[in-house]
Amino acid sequence: AGLTRTIPLPWGPNNAINTTEQDTLWEATNYDLGNIALSDTYAHAMGLPRAQRFPWDPTKGIYLINGYHNLHCVKTLRTALVEFHDARPQSSPWDHVQHCLLVLRDEILCNADDTPRYTGFQPDQKSGLGQVRMCRDFGQLERWAKSQTACWRHVGDIADEGFRELDRYRFCPEGSEYKEVSETMWVKGDWWRKYKDGL
Repeated sequence: AGLTRTIPLPWGPNNAINTTEQDTLWEATNYDLGNIALSDTYAHAMGLPRAQRFPWDPTKGIYLINGYHNLHCVKTLRTALVEFHDARPQSSPWDHVQHCLLVLRDEILCNADDTPRYTGFQPDQKSGLGQVRMCRDFGQLERWAKSQTACWRHVGDIADEGFRELDRYRFCPEGSEYKEVSETMWVKGDWWRKYKDGL
């Protein structure tokens, strides 16, 4: 996507938002957009390993955008904490929660963010409140992801009768060169069609 740090954003308190507003915030991101299909030519030029084949075009591989995977992991951890707080059963397996913790730890170590956060003058001794840092434009990343879509949605479950991973790749948007083939090739059952509208 070629993103650079062009967006000035301040660190906020992040604790003044009520639970309902937080839920809305977490649901606002479409994590499925992180699944993209890149041409082998592009992948080679970027030094990426060859990936699983995109079912509607054998010259493309399927990749997961790192930022979306990280957000998915943070959301998974938040869900686990909310479920624990509310004394509800955990919806994610413990192995998945541990995976996400390790992924985010690796991200922090890889990025080695050396931004000094100022201290003092803040309530509750929180550092960096209001301090501006330069960020990448997530909206730009989202637009790029949409232009490289793998037509994927996280629907169905391995335990569902008739489930095939292939059917998660049948959600090509209007205008996609793969829309027709994704809805007609290798069709076996139509359970996935109930997800076509409204998602």
